[in-house]
Amino acid sequence: MTVLRTCPDPVTGPADAGRPATFRNVVTQWWDGSQIYGSDLKTLHGVRSGPSGLCPHGKLHMTDTNHLPLDPEAAGDPDPELELAGINGNWWIGLSVMHTLFNREHNAIVDRLRAEYPHKDGEWLFQKARLINSALIVKIHATEWTPALLNSPTLRYAMRASWWGTLGEDYFKAFGRPRRSELLSGIPNSPQDHHAAPYAITEEFTAVYRLHSLMPDDFSFRRHRDDTEIHACTLADLTVGGSARLHRKLAFDDILYSLGTSHPGAPVLHNFPNHLRKIPEKREQGVFTDLAATDILRDRERGVPRYCAFRRTLRMSVPKSFMELTENKVWQRELEAIYGDVERVDLLTGTLAETKPPGFAISDTAFRIFILMAGRRIKSDRFLTDDYTPDVYTPAGIAWIEENGLREVLLRHAPSLAPALADIRNMFFPWTRPTR
Repeated sequence: MTVLRTCPDPVTGPADAGRPATFRNVVTQWWDGSQIYGSDLKTLHGVRSGPSGLCPHGKLHMTDTNHLPLDPEAAGDPDPELELAGINGNWWIGLSVMHTLFNREHNAIVDRLRAEYPHKDGEWLFQKARLINSALIVKIHATEWTPALLNSPTLRYAMRASWWGTLGEDYFKAFGRPRRSELLSGIPNSPQDHHAAPYAITEEFTAVYRLHSLMPDDFSFRRHRDDTEIHACTLADLTVGGSARLHRKLAFDDILYSLGTSHPGAPVLHNFPNHLRKIPEKREQGVFTDLAATDILRDRERGVPRYCAFRRTLRMSVPKSFMELTENKVWQRELEAIYGDVERVDLLTGTLAETKPPGFAISDTAFRIFILMAGRRIKSDRFLTDDYTPDVYTPAGIAWIEENGLREVLLRHAPSLAPALADIRNMFFPWTRPTR
């Protein structure tokens, strides 16, 4: 199988003088909502512009049915029905739903700002709504997604404290942030800190945060009123333009309900979606991409240490045998047959095989990198530290961020789902299905 090399950073180039090779992305690495808004002016104008030019009052362009429009640059592609977004590569129904949800949220924020500041123009409204929407996404990730992924009392407390501090959410809602203290009142509005190095997504983070196993191969879409199946298909049917075609066939609330009530796959060995192991590249020539193999090859290409060496750099204990790596006896035999020596186990393979702490969806090894980056991504961003103020966001904007979470976003744009969400502590847990 031929896999093209990653393009190196044109400034630093390949590894030299004891320095590892570095690689650049084509989009920003900041927590700035660039998946919605893009990373360049052309893309930004694209998501804001409808058939008649820029949407009025600072809104994002949506169709008459409040869905994402099609990407005009995909018109000549084999599948011309790709939806338009700030980043729409590797597109599938999960991304389509989240983009639709937060595009609608942007426009709802604009409506709120217009009511509060009626004399402001569309550009001002757009830029403020963009800031508010992006910060809300960060807050949801920190206080909801991460505690769902790492479901333990300690992690729930720690991640919520990263936003509200040790004084907690109730204190904040009663008295506000008492001072610029990360310990007492959380990272927002505390002093920015790069921790001795300019912020960047590290190669280690990319390597351990591969969660393709969460995606299923088969989908059942059901009506939210009575849980009756109305459509069944595969992941292959829901990629690229398949998402737009599904939106034309099914109601948005039913799609959202079907995904929200489904359990994700477990990040373990033998659980990689088969569709992602045979992604068509040149269908007519029988050329496919095996993403599972590519993930492992990328780590080797980019100099990420293998599993045991990786744990040594984190000062973690290192397994001396396959028996110490995993409790699964079948996996022990399979890993030994493939690698021969536990020191040769690839990082991704090791993290999927590793016995996980109670409540954790990901391995302890992956957690060490994930939890460090989760905080530093916020602490390095001036819009989430020094400039997280009413002067920058407006008082209405700060209130929107602090008073809303994923539950409120869902109920604002899909109010019919209230029964499914009523008894759910965390919106990233599977929702309630009605009793027939």
